[in-house]
Formats: sequence, C-alpha cells, structure tokens
Amino acid sequence: MQTAVGKDRRFCNRFLLFVFKKMQVMRKIAVFCSLLLAWSFTVAQVTDDFEDFAPQTSFDSFQQNMEQRFANYQDSINRRFAKELERQWVEYERFDGETRTQKPKPSHLPVAPLQKQHTSDELPAGTIHEPTPVEPDVVAPSESAVPVPDNSQLTESALVTLAPLSFFSQQLTCVCPRQYVDLQLKDLTEKSISTFWKSLSCAGLEQFVQQCRSQQQQLQLNDWGLFELVKSYSQQIFGGRYAEQTVFTVFILNQLEYNVRIGRVDNQLVCLIPSLCKIYAVSYMKGESSLLYVFSLYPTPSHEGSIFTYTFRFPKAKSSFDLNIRKPLLLADESAEKVFSAKFCGEKISLPVNQSIIRFYDNYPQVDLLIYANAEPDLQWVRRIEKELGPALEGKSEYEKVSLLLSFLHKSFLYKTDNEQFGREKFFFCEENFYYDGNDCEDRSVLFSFLVRKLVGLDVILLDYPDHIATAVHFNDDSVAGDYYLCQGKKFVVCDPTYVGASVGETMPQFKNVKPVLIPLSK
Repeated sequence: MQTAVGKDRRFCNRFLLFVFKKMQVMRKIAVFCSLLLAWSFTVAQVTDDFEDFAPQTSFDSFQQNMEQRFANYQDSINRRFAKELERQWVEYERFDGETRTQKPKPSHLPVAPLQKQHTSDELPAGTIHEPTPVEPDVVAPSESAVPVPDNSQLTESALVTLAPLSFFSQQLTCVCPRQYVDLQLKDLTEKSISTFWKSLSCAGLEQFVQQCRSQQQQLQLNDWGLFELVKSYSQQIFGGRYAEQTVFTVFILNQLEYNVRIGRVDNQLVCLIPSLCKIYAVSYMKGESSLLYVFSLYPTPSHEGSIFTYTFRFPKAKSSFDLNIRKPLLLADESAEKVFSAKFCGEKISLPVNQSIIRFYDNYPQVDLLIYANAEPDLQWVRRIEKELGPALEGKSEYEKVSLLLSFLHKSFLYKTDNEQFGREKFFFCEENFYYDGNDCEDRSVLFSFLVRKLVGLDVILLDYPDHIATAVHFNDDSVAGDYYLCQGKKFVVCDPTYVGASVGETMPQFKNVKPVLIPLSK
C-alpha cells in the first residue's frame, strides 16, 4: 500500500513540475508578445511622425545622394588606375596562336561498302575528356527583366542619345555621356592613354554601364556577345578612330568587372582578353596568372612585334571570358532570305536559318569542339527541327530513330573541307550546317549529337581521332550490336555521320585500332 501511495506522489510531483515549466514558457512568450506589440505601436507612431515631418522627396534625395557617392567612388577608382597607367609599360613576348588540328581532313567523303561486315567489338579508347567545371567569375544575370536605366536625374547636358545601333540587325537605343563624343587620344603613350582613361570616367558612366548589362541580358548574350556589343558602341561613338575604340572597349569591360587589358603592338593598341578555355589561331602573351589573347579592332591588325602592357589589373576586374553559349541568342529574326531544303523519310522539309545569328557565329573565336556541341541553338530553329523531323520518328525504336537521323546526315549535306570553303579552319555551330553549302566531319558530328539528344533523348559522346571526328550513342537497349566504346561505365555504340552509308555500329576501317579521345556531352 505504501508503495502505491509513493508512486502516486512521485507522479503528482512530476506532473506539477511539468505544468510549472510550461507556465514559465508561456509567461516568456506573453512577455515577448507584449514587447513586440509595444514596439509595433512605437514604429507606427514614428513612421506617422516621419511622414508628417519629412516631405516625400526625402527618399529621392537620399537615393540621389547615394548614387552620387557611388559615382564619386567609381571616379576615384578610375583616377587612381589612370595614375598607374602613366607608369612605363612592360614588354612581353608575343606567341603565335595554336593550331587546332594537325592533320588535313580527307578531301573526299568516305563511303561505306555495300557488303556489310557486322562486328560488335569493344574498341580501344584513349583518354576521356572531362573538363573540370569552372564557374564564371561574373555573377549570372537574373532571370527577371532588367529595367532600362533611369537617366531622369541627370542633367540634359550630361547625356546624348545617339542614332539607333544596328547590332546584328537588332536595333538598340544608345544613351551615352555627351563628353565621349568629343574625346580624342593625343598619341599612344602611357600618359596620353592615362588622360583619356580619366576623361572616360564622367557623369553618365554608371548609366551607360547599366545599359550595356541590361541589353546583354535582354539579348541573352554570353561574354563574347557582350564584347561585341561594347565594341559596336565604341565604333558608333568614335568612328574610325581605332585607338580610342580600343581604350574605350577595355575601359567599359573593366567597369563590367572583366580583367581585360590594353596592349600596344607596334603602332596599334589591342585588347588583351583572358579566357576560361583555350582559343586557337589567335596570338597571345603569358600573363602573371593566365594567357591573354590579342584581339585587335583595327581593320588591318599588326601580326608582329612584342606586346607592351601593364602588370596590374583594374580593381574588382577579376573575370575571364566564358565562351560557352549557355542560353539561346535572342537577336533580330532574319530567317526569310535563305532556306535549307532536303528530304527526311521521303518527305521534303524546309528549315529557315536566322542570318543574324549566322553573322554572330561568323567571327566567333575558334575554341574546343565541346563548346560548339553544347551550345544552345536558336529557339525558333529548334522548334522547326522538332516540327519537321519529329513526326517521322514517332512510334519507332531508339535504334530506328538513330538510324534515320544518321541516314539524314549522310544524304542531305555536301562534303566540303574548311579550307575549300573558307580558306581557314572553322567549326560549325548547329544552325550553320543549314546555311553554308557544305560541311565536314566535326560539323556533322556536332549536328548529329544535338539531334540525337534532342529528338531521341539519348546520351552521346564525340570521338576525337587525330584527323577525324565521329560520334557514339548510348542506347537503353543493350542488345544494339556494333563497334562500341566504354565511357563512364556506359556502352556507346559508334555512329559516324561522315561515313556515308554506314549503319549504326560501323567504324571506318582505318580507325579500328586508333585510340580517340572520348568527349562526353551534356544532355
């Protein structure tokens, strides 16, 4: 009996202790709520008092004051940097641009024999090209629309509206500081460039920089597109004065936080551009931490001589160029003049190509094949591809779909080497295959890899041989026969869009024992 009473007493004690602790917690919450309520009334009263006391323009004045202080801060940075530019520049050795391919491509299109010798061999693969992902230094633009800079607070005399700029047929409005129109570079000495730099830092600079960034986002331009945009503005403002164009282009890119420099070669100024990827066929110098590629705005660039430049960088300008095209370009639509026509599964198809984008690609730097294969194509062109090719693939197996696309590449395009067509090495982005008269192995491989990933949804790798490019496809059906490579634990069956008449799994005989570099592509 005593034991039962003791248990009841202990239970009651624990229950009372629990209730007491809960009451303490509730008391604290009540005190906090009381304080919060009192604070809210206080804030409301202060707000009412402030609204009664201060005119509505107080915030506008505060904003203008902050903008002016920021402008002064930017001006002080540019003035200090201009002072550094007066110091004697250092001489650097200039290196010739590297060649992307060492061996010439076949002059004639290879044709597969009619009598097939079906094999299903694992072929010897070389290294797997898996570039380390490098995050661009520049902050990615927001997905939301960027407002046009508000120039209403500047005096009318500070800004001037130039004639509309035709940027790859896209009409853009340019408002720039009025002071820019009359600026001239006395000569190419360090002191003259320093003086010109200081003059560029003036009222309206921040609005112009915001304008460039806003237009970059609206057109979905990558870093190279932004360079083209600033370069176009430099041509509009300074006409045929290429030295002024160069200093202006570097100046604006520095304000946009790109680590670009001015260089002097012979009697010309050049833009020295760092890149996250290798650029071919462009001369370069070895900077303190990276290669700097030489890009000239002159119509006849100097290709000889050392490079003179400074060893320091503009404050906060840390970004290198990222030449990947991660978003479709939104340039003016000029698709009516040239239309690609061919047959697919017996039906005639027509594909217009946006010539504005073709012109943008025409002067694109030569880069690694991976960038071309992973580039986001024109949205309208993609929709037409889906409309023209998609229906014929419906209801078919993966093998049948890939075979049809492979046959389309074999039969619809003329084979022409780059030297034959352009007199220089040129890789195609997808859309360019439907614009020019012919293409070669790497161009067909880039296009075929895109079609398979987009229309069939299968993984593709590029096969980079010493003098040839092909592709291989990973089928969900492991029974698909043919020559194959193992890459990242998956079986990729050879599909060569240049080997006319070859079926899925058929390799050119001369490459059976050659180890290619395997290049995985994004999905």
